[in-house]
Amino acid sequence: MKLDHSYVLPTILALGVHIVAALIFATEWQGTPERKPPVQIKQRVEATLIDLDSILAMQKKEADAKRKAAAAAEAKRKEEAKKKAAAKKKAEARKKPKPRKKPRLRKKPKPRKKLKQKRRTRLRKKPKPRK
Repeated sequence: MKLDHSYVLPTILALGVHIVAALIFATEWQGTPERKPPVQIKQRVEATLIDLDSILAMQKKEADAKRKAAAAAEAKRKEEAKKKAAAKKKAEARKKPKPRKKPRLRKKPKPRKKLKQKRRTRLRKKPKPRK
């Protein structure tokens, strides 16, 4: 089979374009490290590992210590209050009781019936003069 002259030129041009593209790609690919070094981002992370169980245990111990301290303070206050009450009772017992005043006796009022009768009699005894 004989090649047609019509396909020879486009085949040579296509081959040339591919060779040029391959050369550009090869030179760029090999020349990249020489031109620009890649930017290295250094990330320094300082991290601490926290154990939540130990933190919760510490908080629980602190809360227990606070409760115990509060209970001890409350017991101390109650003890002091008892001592004060006992001292107050002793002081009151030592004091002499004050003599009480005797209540005044009232005179018994007269029954009302007798008063009314006396008033009537007084009115009768003193008649007003008539004119």
